[in-house]
Amino acid sequence: MNNPILTLPDLDDEAVLKLHDFLYELLEAFETHYSYQIQRHRKDLRIQLLQNELENLFEDDDELSF
Repeated sequence: MNNPILTLPDLDDEAVLKLHDFLYELLEAFETHYSYQIQRHRKDLRIQLLQNELENLFEDDDELSF
């Protein structure tokens, strides 16, 4: 099991629920505000991955002998 880097304090049930809800609201606000950048970066990563795969495919073709 992974040991968390951050040690969380013991909280009562109500505090846990309030913190949980806050964190989800924070994440939703973050994703709403930065959604374009997140999508753009993910798209760039996919394109880079495909380019690397194509380069590797053509490198393999150069090694083939007929």
